Amino acid sequence: MKGQDNDYESMLDSAYANLPKGKGEGSSRFVVPEVDSIIEGNKTIIKNFHSIAEKVRRDISILSKFFSRELGAPVSVEGNFLIIQKKVKREVLQKKVEAFIMDYVICHECKKPDTKIVVVDGVRSILCEACGARRVARK
Repeated sequence: MKGQDNDYESMLDSAYANLPKGKGEGSSRFVVPEVDSIIEGNKTIIKNFHSIAEKVRRDISILSKFFSRELGAPVSVEGNFLIIQKKVKREVLQKKVEAFIMDYVICHECKKPDTKIVVVDGVRSILCEACGARRVARK
């Protein structure tokens, strides 16, 4: 019986060693996109705005309205660029992207980025495709 216990323990250790890394271990599958911006005169241009919107799986209109509201400046989308009518440092823009992700992308229940925006009875909600949680989206 003693030999079977050691064999079982070694198999169990081997199985745990082969498991994929869990939450908090290793790297996350969701990486916050880096902002690539330049300042030209009194304008700031986010050069990779379209790719940021694609990575967070949100419509560019929602993301551009968020930037306009948060920065208190008019914005316009031209091609892949977002043009902000104000000088804004890259670090500030990066923090705004992270705030957008926390408000509109990450599920507050399971902390996964697998969400989508749905409209139910005229109310815009964030629905988690991983755990099924639903919450009202900020306006």
